[in-house]
Amino acid sequence: MTDPEQKGLTANAKLLGSDYRTRDDGMTVTRPRLRRCPIICLAGTLILATGPASAAPIAWIGGAGDWFDGSNWSLGIAPGNIDDTRIDNGGSATADSGSGFYPGGGTLAETNNLNVGVRTNPILLPPYGSGTLTLNAVGLSVGGNLNVGVTNAPSAIGFGSSNGSLTTSSGVNNPGNIDVGGDAAFGNFIDGVASGTATGTGSVGGSLTGMAAGSLIVGHTEGDGNADGTLTVSGDVADFTSLQVGVTGLSSTGNATGTMNVGGMLSRTPGGGFISVGTVAGAGQSSGTLSVANGINGFLSLGVANGSADINATGSTTGTLDVLAGGVHSGASNGISFEVGNTNADGSTIGTATVTGGISGYNAIEVGNVRGNNSAGNATGNAGINGNLTGLGNGALRVGRTEGSGDADGTLTVSGDVADFTSLQIGVTGLSSTGNAAGGMNVGGTLSRTPGGGFISVGTVAGAGQSSGTLSVVNGINGFLSLGVGNGSADINATGSTTGTLDVLAGGVHSGAPNGVSFEVGNTNADGSTIGTATVTGGISGYNAIEVGNVRGNNSAGNATGNAGINGNLTGLGTGALRVGRTEGSGDADGTLTVSGDVADFTSLQIGVTGLSSTGNAAGDMNVGGTLSRTPGGGFISVGTVAGAGQSSGTLSVANGINGFISLGVANGSADINATGSTTGTLDVLAGGVHSGTTNGVSFEVGNTNAHGSTVGTANITGGISGFGAIEVGNVRGNNSTGNATGQLSISGGPVTASNMRVGVSEGGIGIATGIVSLDPTLVTLDTGLVLGDGSTLQMAIDGNSRGVDYAAFDAANAAIDGILEVLFSFDPLSAVYDLIVSDSINGISGDFDSVSVFGLGIGTTYSYGIEVANIGGMDVEIYRLRVGETNGSTVPEPDALLLLVAGLTGVLVLRSRRSAIE
Repeated sequence: MTDPEQKGLTANAKLLGSDYRTRDDGMTVTRPRLRRCPIICLAGTLILATGPASAAPIAWIGGAGDWFDGSNWSLGIAPGNIDDTRIDNGGSATADSGSGFYPGGGTLAETNNLNVGVRTNPILLPPYGSGTLTLNAVGLSVGGNLNVGVTNAPSAIGFGSSNGSLTTSSGVNNPGNIDVGGDAAFGNFIDGVASGTATGTGSVGGSLTGMAAGSLIVGHTEGDGNADGTLTVSGDVADFTSLQVGVTGLSSTGNATGTMNVGGMLSRTPGGGFISVGTVAGAGQSSGTLSVANGINGFLSLGVANGSADINATGSTTGTLDVLAGGVHSGASNGISFEVGNTNADGSTIGTATVTGGISGYNAIEVGNVRGNNSAGNATGNAGINGNLTGLGNGALRVGRTEGSGDADGTLTVSGDVADFTSLQIGVTGLSSTGNAAGGMNVGGTLSRTPGGGFISVGTVAGAGQSSGTLSVVNGINGFLSLGVGNGSADINATGSTTGTLDVLAGGVHSGAPNGVSFEVGNTNADGSTIGTATVTGGISGYNAIEVGNVRGNNSAGNATGNAGINGNLTGLGTGALRVGRTEGSGDADGTLTVSGDVADFTSLQIGVTGLSSTGNAAGDMNVGGTLSRTPGGGFISVGTVAGAGQSSGTLSVANGINGFISLGVANGSADINATGSTTGTLDVLAGGVHSGTTNGVSFEVGNTNAHGSTVGTANITGGISGFGAIEVGNVRGNNSTGNATGQLSISGGPVTASNMRVGVSEGGIGIATGIVSLDPTLVTLDTGLVLGDGSTLQMAIDGNSRGVDYAAFDAANAAIDGILEVLFSFDPLSAVYDLIVSDSINGISGDFDSVSVFGLGIGTTYSYGIEVANIGGMDVEIYRLRVGETNGSTVPEPDALLLLVAGLTGVLVLRSRRSAIE
């Protein structure tokens, strides 16, 4: 019997899209079904107005059967969009578009909440708590929550396992999509002290889409039980508020394992929420793997293998992220963080991320990071980014960093550019840490920050642990105010050592600001040793100080080794020092610096130097392919200098001259007369000479000492020397000094002006002093005096008859001569007079050469030499004169020699007057 009114309901239901159900009493009823569409809210309102408000929960009562066959359900009808549906009796439901029960027309399997393999209190005996749902060419629409393999057992009932499986496959009627209006979970142990495992497995042939109102969980536990979730989606996963894969909660003791593979894109619109893969917050272990084929977009934070935010947590975690294309992008200006292998707690964490397509929109990037002074866990992170890595300008980039007692190990490789992070920390331990840190970073493009600021720290230890860091950048570093590679602790009580390597293949390192602070490689204040190596192509600019291989602090006992090669210019800001291989403490310092271009605007240069309180050895080597200068003039250069009991050696080679320094010292012994260290140094200036550029230049010293140690110095200068009060080569100063001094000075290509010159001199008379001065045709003007010691050799070249132009000569107010004089002719004059040394008084020359040798004259050419008195400008002065050739027993003078003699003497008198006025 059919009710006419029921026919009307049926007709109306057809218009709304209804389920037709036949109850056991034979009556036909119609239950409206809400079809998912863009006007879902309006449709829902119409249904609520015309149909029943709700229905009883529907449970699967069959074994293996058809979803659309009502006999398999507790109410005798298939579920609709307002029904809460569960398959938890161990049965298996299949919705197949090819079955005889399928309504056709692309009908979806629809429910409100759907539970597949779910166990809750009160828990029935197995097989309850397990179930399977398979859909073939049929889409699934879940208006509420989707739970697959979920346990909620808040009471101690002894067991709480669940097992659920959901599979969709593609076909003509539907690609196998799933739409979820609320939360979706695959393998979730929600609560409770009961043991057991919540196991959820999902395989989606199409796309999995949320409504931006719920989360997606794959393997998560909040209780004592374990969770194991696996989800594979062939298409896109979109619009869930958050994603958790292999995660344990704050109160959990169970373990969580999650694996998720997405064949398309993982996204959220509008942007927000988070992704957490392999994160532990409790005492259990956590492991998560997320693989996405076409990119992740719209999540504000992403964490892979992150330790707990609870510092008391003890669990460990492992996480893996693979993004095969499309990159990871927050799509927002307020993205928070991208973290791989981080922990705040005592457990260890290991994270691996491989991303093709770059990362953008995150404030901070952290890989292998142990946070918190009280943290004891270890963190290991490895990230490879095939694309650009771009921050938001106000967060840090950290790889391999620890603040606690655990170790941190991070590796980051970026094929493109890295931009806009406030700081970069690679292989760093904090002030309170005792752990070790190791970090390696390779950048295939540019490493930059705009606007400029922040710092870079690679291979730095502040505690008792060891630290090592490697930074390689292909196209330059720009915009950071300070850079440190292989730096020891700022805490002088720290004992850790550090090793750092910087390689910049092009583009150089530039702060881009007038207030850049420092570029430091291989520095320490503590007892640990430090080794820093920097190779930079493109030059360095904008830093106040450059320090390579530097031990600071009188109490420091560590050794420092620095090696820097700069293919370009090295430019300071005019207010800081350039130090390579320097120690103030008891350790050793060894520094090497090679610059292919110019070195400019540092207040001082110290290469291979030990301080006054030091007992260590120092070795320094510097090669400059251009000019070494300072503007305005001032400061000093010290190469191969020892001030303590240690040994020191230094080499300085400059291609195009040294300008603007008021003092220069190469291979100088200690200013402390009790020091016993020795020193060896070499200065080579290939062109341009050495010029202070001021009227108050102090000294040019090569091979000097005040102490008991020996010193050896060699200087070869092309382009002359000017502006120094004293030129001292091979000099032992102080009556009590016992050290030996050996110096060699070779000058060509320009004049020399100074107050005095001392070569091969021992003031104490105890040590041995040996000096060699070799002059190509040039004029040396000394307004005070020339001193040649007993062991000195003076070599003077003569290429013609013009004094100071064609042959070497001295204009000296006073000259104390000794040792050996060697004169080398490049031609054979017929007859000439050469005034080699001209004084400014009748008693201006004291002593005499032990021997004089003249080379290059033809056979039979006669010569004579000695001190003579000549009247120049109405004044009788002593001259050391060499006469070559004779006519009838008399010397044939050169007219222009007398004129140059007068000019030279006048110059001496003027210089003496000027210097007296200055003094």
